[in-house]
Amino acid sequence: MDETSRKKGYKENAKSDTVIEYKMVKLVRTSENQAVVSIQFTYSDLGVIPEIPYSVIKENDDWKVLLKPIEINLNKDSGHYGEIKEGIPVYELQKHLIK
Repeated sequence: MDETSRKKGYKENAKSDTVIEYKMVKLVRTSENQAVVSIQFTYSDLGVIPEIPYSVIKENDDWKVLLKPIEINLNKDSGHYGEIKEGIPVYELQKHLIK
């Protein structure tokens, strides 16, 4: 995904985001310049959701989080509750809804 598309997705997501609390629950350093950090979010409408892993890279002495679109199974009655899979960017979904 290119940088322009990524920024557009961030801005769209920020309009509807209802995060009221978050905490880092795990940090695993995979190399000198890479890590995986797991964050648990609390939403005003959903409550606490399963932790989400994020890849983090060190670039020019700065750490950057690689945000990717994901889908989280939030159906507590499902045998797959909390499973995360690759998702579709919000701006891509909107293109299909507008047509």
